[in-house]
Amino acid sequence: MSNLYQGILPHLIYPSTVADEQARLLAALKGTDASVQACTAFDAPTKQAWALFLGAAGGFCAETPGWFGLGTMMDRAQKYEDELVAWQTKLNDTCKLSLPTYTPPDAPSEVSNALQSIVWIVGAAAGAYVVGQVISVIPKKR
Repeated sequence: MSNLYQGILPHLIYPSTVADEQARLLAALKGTDASVQACTAFDAPTKQAWALFLGAAGGFCAETPGWFGLGTMMDRAQKYEDELVAWQTKLNDTCKLSLPTYTPPDAPSEVSNALQSIVWIVGAAAGAYVVGQVISVIPKKR
């Protein structure tokens, strides 16, 4: 399974991150479905299995990401992407697809990961400094 977000420190996932992933996946699903519908060589069970997958993945793409459960939604998006690639490979053996095989987005580079780590460390240090300043202003009980 592809995993875009690996590393020691957590990666921030926003609703827009998930929505972008859903839009990318939905476009690839629609393109693949057009090829499936145009191909007459697929047997009925294959078309039914594809329709079930398309319904599940399309339903996921229609979900509106909120602020909670974004990591789970991103994991589901990556799982559907991996399944789509497997479907495209299988379908391409019978009929030539009219679109290239879906390629999930690349993982962040090592430089990006290092920069994010530095930002997290600086943010944590700044937060500790602010807390220390606030605590020093609070009058002490005598």
